[in-house]
Amino acid sequence: MLSNKRGAYFFVIDAIIAGVVLIAALMYIFNTYTLAPEQDPTLRASEDFLKYLSGTKIRDYHSALVTNFTLEGKITDLDNTLLDQIAEFYYKGMSEEMDNLTQEVVDKAVVHERSVLFFFNGTLLHNRTVSSLSDTKLLISAKRVTFLRVNETTIFGPAWAEVRIWV
Repeated sequence: MLSNKRGAYFFVIDAIIAGVVLIAALMYIFNTYTLAPEQDPTLRASEDFLKYLSGTKIRDYHSALVTNFTLEGKITDLDNTLLDQIAEFYYKGMSEEMDNLTQEVVDKAVVHERSVLFFFNGTLLHNRTVSSLSDTKLLISAKRVTFLRVNETTIFGPAWAEVRIWV
């Protein structure tokens, strides 16, 4: 009977040692695992801006300009994204509205210390120059293609949105 108790003690001690070794190994693994450093926000700025344009619906973008355009009937579909609305203004030839919307969105979304050029289908819509483009050491550019469903049978596109941001 005494030998059965000894066997049980050895089993319990063996389990405790295994648990300690397992916990020590997991702590070592998780403490030595390092995350890759995040990419510089400047390098992502242009792509993030285009994602913002193509992902934000008019109904979620709160501004006096959009409210006025909606009340005046210039914006009819609140489920359009900002990029879709710029494309619709471009398609309908509403250049003043397109310029105003673009200027407001760029000024709200891009840090004022950065210079920005925004093109839609090759047309320069917004130019905010803080520093000269020729003096910059880092220019980040991104393009996105968009299509606009005008009605049940007509699709406008492809149209290119391009943003260039530099410091």
